[in-house]
Amino acid sequence: MSGRQEHVKEGTVMRVAYTSDIHIDVSPQNLHAAKQIAALMADAGPDAVVLAGDLGNTLKELATVLEFFKYIDAPKLFVPGNHDLWVERDAGFGEGSDSGEKYASLIPALCDRMGFVDLGHGPFYIGDAAFVGSIGWYDYSLADPRLGLSEGDYKKGRYGDSKWLDSEMVSWRRYPRAAGEEGLSDKEICTGMVRKLESHIIEAEKRVDRIVAVIHTCPFPEALPRSEEPDYLDAFYGCEQIGQVLLAHKKIEACITGHKHVNGDWEIGGIRVHRRILGGVGPDDSIGERVQEAVGFLEL
Repeated sequence: MSGRQEHVKEGTVMRVAYTSDIHIDVSPQNLHAAKQIAALMADAGPDAVVLAGDLGNTLKELATVLEFFKYIDAPKLFVPGNHDLWVERDAGFGEGSDSGEKYASLIPALCDRMGFVDLGHGPFYIGDAAFVGSIGWYDYSLADPRLGLSEGDYKKGRYGDSKWLDSEMVSWRRYPRAAGEEGLSDKEICTGMVRKLESHIIEAEKRVDRIVAVIHTCPFPEALPRSEEPDYLDAFYGCEQIGQVLLAHKKIEACITGHKHVNGDWEIGGIRVHRRILGGVGPDDSIGERVQEAVGFLEL
């Protein structure tokens, strides 16, 4: 998929519709909201659609969401989120599958069948702009220093009443793990994602002057609002290395992100950073209002 290109009329403004963290695994209301998000975007007639990860926990759920957007007449771009990589014990795609297999082959193949581009595996070009993407991952660099915890405390994935479910549901080795076998560490996964993203940025810089980065996790501490009380889970929301790479490449104009369930817009080192998420929708929520809040439009 690397190097694919769509053309737009020269001199026109490109309008990109984006959202993240639809999570149809959470509730029936989330499923209804996903349909409405797709319909809202279709009515807007964007030049591109971006889904920035965490659509569900399984390939079946991922396919369900992508199907809603399939008929929008515009390039449809995707990066997986951590939930999209959760291991499936009985997924019907072969014994021993793991998160690495989902990321490297199963999700890209599904995206291709559904008319989506998985940005984690190469740039996509629309007119004079390029889109690059990554799940991003986390390396505890965004941990709240007020807690004063060690790296070992974060490797455990739990502290007090707080628990990070990826520590049980993400495995970058065969699943289930053989006795004594350890998967890749969060830092190793993160380092690999950083290197791959930068290689895609360098590739895109050779062809265009404007680049949009789509990163599921948070690449900048400025885009991670701290709660009044220190939150152990902040350590798992992103990776400062990603942000440093983006800032080092001056052709990056904008960044669409997700993962943290807080909407926002920031200007960081000349990069426009945007987050629009759905998050969990409950029976007492107004689905219409939540859908409106979950969709953003970026003009280039």
